[in-house]
Amino acid sequence: MNRWTISLCLMSLVPSCADLGEVDEIEEVPEQMTEEEASDLGEAESLASASEERPCGDNTVAILRDPSGADVVFCTAGDGVVAVGERGTREMPSVIAAQGRPCPRDLYRALAPGQPVPAALDFPCREAVIEERAPVAAEDTQRAAGGYCSASVGPANFKKDHCDVVPNVFTPQHPGGFFYCIKDVLWGWHDRNLAGSLGEEGDGGNERVAACGGPIRFRAWWRWDVGDSWVASLDATVGAGGWWGWGIYEMDGGEDIDVRFRVDSLGGTHRHTGIFEDW
Repeated sequence: MNRWTISLCLMSLVPSCADLGEVDEIEEVPEQMTEEEASDLGEAESLASASEERPCGDNTVAILRDPSGADVVFCTAGDGVVAVGERGTREMPSVIAAQGRPCPRDLYRALAPGQPVPAALDFPCREAVIEERAPVAAEDTQRAAGGYCSASVGPANFKKDHCDVVPNVFTPQHPGGFFYCIKDVLWGWHDRNLAGSLGEEGDGGNERVAACGGPIRFRAWWRWDVGDSWVASLDATVGAGGWWGWGIYEMDGGEDIDVRFRVDSLGGTHRHTGIFEDW
């Protein structure tokens, strides 16, 4: 089966943001998970060969540079899973949001017209995922002054550039989901998974993070069922002032999956937002 991951460039984490009938941001900062509680999620392998040029290690398929300077990263993750992500800095809007294309094959063609699509990306997405949607309007991608890290404008900028993108662009329009937007507090680390948030496996999730005051390490994994070994999908260092996004989805109506995101401080803190879904 063809599955893909859409990647976008937490002190502790949570299993309690909000289980929402209608997607909206949470009102309060969720309780922080202890390292002991995070360890209960199970051991997760690292991508030993990962680097800035190959954030998925040997599973990196292609990196396309947008005229804005942002990168869109295409990766495989094993067992038919394909990963698509993006990374940039404050002045660079989301490339994927501007395209309004969540399907990896279509996104690659839009960014590299005339180039052959790599075989690992050349599959159709199921109809529910590729429904028509308009790209983000130009006025909605304009950069407000300041960055993501100051107490005065950081929360508002992060919400507009990242929180508002997560539920509206990358996933089909449907009710429900577990959406979190941690914009008002800078966190040192977090470790969050889909099954811990929804209570069971689902169709996937995506997360966006922005680093402040120093670098952070952003990683992602997936697995078929709770209790299975985690499969590494991303291992990226995000420099101060930079952002990354990453998401993993089961796209063709097959078996549900579990998805996990973790951030560790390498001297910096971060804001983050994401969503877990079961359609």
